[in-house]
Amino acid sequence: MILRLLTLLVLCIPSMALAVGNAADAFKSAPGDIFPTIDSVLRLDMLDYYNGGYSNFVQNEFTEPVRIDSLTPDYIKVRVSDNSTVEMTMMPLSAKDTAVVVITTLKVPATASFVNVYHGDWVEYRDVFPMFRLTDWFKPQDGESMADIENMVPFVIARLTIDPATRVLTATNTLNEYFTPEDYDKLKLTLRPTLNYQWKGKKFKLTKP
Repeated sequence: MILRLLTLLVLCIPSMALAVGNAADAFKSAPGDIFPTIDSVLRLDMLDYYNGGYSNFVQNEFTEPVRIDSLTPDYIKVRVSDNSTVEMTMMPLSAKDTAVVVITTLKVPATASFVNVYHGDWVEYRDVFPMFRLTDWFKPQDGESMADIENMVPFVIARLTIDPATRVLTATNTLNEYFTPEDYDKLKLTLRPTLNYQWKGKKFKLTKP
């Protein structure tokens, strides 16, 4: 109990440097806008349950089921509701600095991910990921134009994953979950299944296919 109170006290001191030595530390110290329905006390409980071998869900502030699905020193995946997860990956930036790559994934109903990158005292790198462009994803065939594709596909949605060793973020399109099988069959011949983005210090930059 004393150890837990001391941990909570550390989390409440805003001037203290961020301890992001591992993914568990990042989960405990993450600002509220990353886990708005999971407070500091519940996060500690969730870590205790996971480390104790318990896989059962607990309830967040809105009585939704939450739990830690996976935890390693460099990675944590948290189920934050019935249809959303938050993954945090530790990415070395230099000998003295570590970034936390936060990928939030929703199923609404198709799978879509969003990425934020933080460093230092949970300072966020702004505009780290470029918007998806149809011209990046599609390769028009003979007799087809981008205008035809734009009429069928108003936007591209994708699932994001990152490899901290190479600092490459991979976007895997999930349009097959959005379109009917018949419509998707018309698209998949010209649609690239994945795109790769390389970390360039403060932003991800598309690696040309």
